[in-house]
Amino acid sequence: MLNQLKELPHSTECEQMLLGALLIDNEVYDDISTMLIPEMFYNQLHQQIYSKIIANLNNKMAIDAVILVNSFTLEEQKNDNNYLGTYVNALVDACVSTTYMAQYAKVIQDRYKLRLIVSRCRDTITSALDNETSSEEIITNILNKMIELQASYSTSIPISYASDVLDHIYALANGKTEYISTNDILLDKNLRGGFSKGELVILAGKPGMGKTTTAINMFVNMSKIHKVIFFTLEMSTKELTKKLYNNYTSSDISDGLTDKSLLDIADNLRLAKSLALVHCPRLTLEKLKRYIVEYKLKHQTIDVIFIDYLQLLQRPAKMSEYEAISYLTRELKLLAQELDIVVVCLSQLNRGGAERKDKRPLMSDLRGSGSIEQDADYCICLHREAYYLHEQGKQVPFELEGVMEFICAKARLKNPFKILYECSLAHSKLNRMDAFKATKYTAFLNETSK
Repeated sequence: MLNQLKELPHSTECEQMLLGALLIDNEVYDDISTMLIPEMFYNQLHQQIYSKIIANLNNKMAIDAVILVNSFTLEEQKNDNNYLGTYVNALVDACVSTTYMAQYAKVIQDRYKLRLIVSRCRDTITSALDNETSSEEIITNILNKMIELQASYSTSIPISYASDVLDHIYALANGKTEYISTNDILLDKNLRGGFSKGELVILAGKPGMGKTTTAINMFVNMSKIHKVIFFTLEMSTKELTKKLYNNYTSSDISDGLTDKSLLDIADNLRLAKSLALVHCPRLTLEKLKRYIVEYKLKHQTIDVIFIDYLQLLQRPAKMSEYEAISYLTRELKLLAQELDIVVVCLSQLNRGGAERKDKRPLMSDLRGSGSIEQDADYCICLHREAYYLHEQGKQVPFELEGVMEFICAKARLKNPFKILYECSLAHSKLNRMDAFKATKYTAFLNETSK
C-alpha cells in the first residue's frame, strides 16, 4: 500500500532554472543563500551541482559552467559519458532570467517539506500497522514531528546581518515593532512595547494575592488583539467563566443577568479575536504541546498562552519539587521558543517571607527560584499590603484597601518596574490607579514604616 503512492513532490523546472541562474550571475546567490541546502533538491545530480556552486561562492570564488564541470573528478565525468558537460550547458542555455530566484527557491523549499511530511506520515502509518505502539504515543509522535518540520523551515542556522539589526533599531525608534501588546498602555510602556514571542513570563504570588484575577485581566485585554488560550489546571471552566463575566460587567452574576450586563458582555466579546479556555487538571507538557499544535492547525496562529499554574503541571516521576520546577520552567521556555509564542505561567510563592517586616515578595520566595530566575524572561510578583492586615483580623486603612503592587522583579534586557492597580478580587478586575490615590498610598506606607 505504501509503495503505491505517487511520485514524491518536486519541481525539476525550478531546480534547473535556479541552478542555471546561479551559473550565469553568481551575485543572485545573496537572494537565496539562507533559504536552501543541497538536500532540498530532489534530483541527486542537482544536489551535487548546488553543493559545488555554494562551496565556491561561500569561499568568495566565482563559478561558471566550465569551472563547475571541472570541479567534478575525471572519473565522475567519464562515468557520465560527457553527459555532465552537456547537461550543465543546457542548464545555462535554458535560463532566460535571474529575476525570480527567490520564488524558485521557495518552491524547492516547499516541495522538500512536502516530501518530509510524506516520509513522516509513512513512518506513522508503519507504526500504526505494526500494532506495537499505542495510539496515544503515535499521535504524540506525529504532532512532535510536525512541530519539528515547522521549526526547521529555514536552512539550519538563521543568519542576522548588520543591516538587519539596523533595520530593527529603526523599526523600534519609529514604533514599528513585533511586540505582543498587553493592551494596557502603562504596562506596555514599562515593557517598552510589550512581550516578545519566545518569552517565558512568570506571574507569582501567594495564595489569595490575586494571581488569577491579574491573569484574567491580562488574558481579556490581550485577547482583544491577539490569539490567546487560557489553560486552567485548578478551576473548572464554569468557575473561570464566572470570573470572566464579573470582569466584563460591573454587576455580580449572583444578581442575575441584566440588560446592561448582557450588553457589556456582548461589547467585550465582539472585541475579542480569540478567547479560548481549556480545563485540564492533569496537564502534562506533551498534552500542552498537543493542544497548542491542534489549535494552530485549526486557527493558523496563536500568540499567547496562560497556564494557571506551574506547580500543578504534571512532573516526571521520581523528581524532587526543585528538580521538577527546574525541568518544567526550562521546557516551558523551550516551548515558547519552539512554537514562537509568549508563555505566561502563574506560580506560587513560598510562605517564608511572612516573618519579614516588609512582606513584599523577593525573587528568593519563588519555589525553585534559581531555575525560574534563570529560565524566565520576566518575573512579576504581586503584593497586597491589605492582605496581611485582613489575615491578622486588623482594620485596613482606606489608603491600603484594594491596592495591588505589580512588581516586575526581573525583566531581561529591560529595567525592573512597579505599577499600582486598584484590585477587586470579587469582580476579577484591575484598574490602573490614579496619581492622587497612588501618592496617598505611597505616603501612607512611608509614614507607617518609620
